[in-house]
Amino acid sequence: MKIELWFDFVCPYCFLGKKNLELALENFGHKDEVTIDYRSYQLIPDAEKNTGINIIENLMKKYNITKDEAIKNCESVAERLRSVGLDYKYENQTATNTFDTFMVYHVAKENNLSSKYIDKIMNAYFIEGNDIGDIDYLLKVSEELGLDKNRVLEAINTREFEDVCEKEKQTAKNKGLSVVPFFLINDEFV
Repeated sequence: MKIELWFDFVCPYCFLGKKNLELALENFGHKDEVTIDYRSYQLIPDAEKNTGINIIENLMKKYNITKDEAIKNCESVAERLRSVGLDYKYENQTATNTFDTFMVYHVAKENNLSSKYIDKIMNAYFIEGNDIGDIDYLLKVSEELGLDKNRVLEAINTREFEDVCEKEKQTAKNKGLSVVPFFLINDEFV
């Protein structure tokens, strides 16, 4: 069975979707026959990096909502994440751009570390409150995973996987996708 999952690192529902998929596979009798291919889908390509803007402020501005409404939205998501053992701490989260994060992701993917990289980055963002758009932070994570620093910097500096990311996003759009997470199982909608 082939599962494709389109995601963005700053999407809490993607964090939840990945965790739910993993939990479902734990009890699946044929999990050894399952391959998962994670696909890039940058939700906000024009987002700024290293903004320092708290996610509450960002949501207020982006959706023209009050602080209480933004907190209520985050609490609702946090409750869903807690239900699967993920302790979302939106209070520490800042808005960022994930382009470089995806460049490093594709280097991790070359090294069969895509799932570990996604977990590490999503935990860093949603639980620890790290700026996952910061190159120094991405280099730290890369080193922890054993990725070659020069290879990672090359991918970032040359925008090496930009075309790959764009093709993956276009493939999703061609299939009618406009939100993430998005799953296909054996090329069928889920």
